[in-house]
Amino acid sequence: MTTEIQLYDTVEAIAAEHERRKVELERVTVLAAECQVELKKDYLTEHKQCSWRNILDKSNARQWMSTKQSHDVTAMLFDTPEKLPEITVETLRSWLQDLIVGSPDMLRDLCREAFEFLTPQVRSGQYKSNENKREIPQSGRVVLQWMCQQDKWETSPHLRYDSGQRLDVLDRIFSLLDKRAKPEGDVTTYHLCQAASRRGETEVSIFWGTLKMHKNGNLHIWLTRPDLLKKLTEISAGNNMRAAEAA
Repeated sequence: MTTEIQLYDTVEAIAAEHERRKVELERVTVLAAECQVELKKDYLTEHKQCSWRNILDKSNARQWMSTKQSHDVTAMLFDTPEKLPEITVETLRSWLQDLIVGSPDMLRDLCREAFEFLTPQVRSGQYKSNENKREIPQSGRVVLQWMCQQDKWETSPHLRYDSGQRLDVLDRIFSLLDKRAKPEGDVTTYHLCQAASRRGETEVSIFWGTLKMHKNGNLHIWLTRPDLLKKLTEISAGNNMRAAEAA
């Protein structure tokens, strides 16, 4: 995998393969109409959906997207596929150029989302490691509430299902900042934590920190890469960033 926005294959090759399959499906559609056979689904639209999903994967664009941006793209792919642009060499070149030009803004938005996640504003002052102002601690831990749970028949706490999306943001941004491929499949932070829980363990270490799951629902994160933290805070607008500044 690459940690830059680019396509593995040339836009010419991608467009040509898409067009080849499109022509085949158009012939099937015409033949079905001539034979008065009703197709079970719109194969041409489905083909365009699959092609755009492959393009997103091959460009590594999703790694740069904030959660909202990713949701918007997914909604278009699955809810309004008829609005997807046609796939041509010109379209792909323009789309890729727009991504490259917009990548600094995308990176900043992703940094700000991670910043907000790592700087919960606990007004009660219960956890001294969390500042009332939004500032990522340069050492020590961050305490995140409502990230874990433990059923009565389990020996160790595990992450809540919705915690996976939040930890995926950290995997993506720290991978980008460290110029490495994003963890996928069984080696994502979320899956490593769930695997540890099944083994009766509560602690997991990954390249950007150490996480410990607690029975009270809290997840403690020790951030062990000050170089990545510095990049994160600088890109997301610096230390002491208030929620209003991240909006």
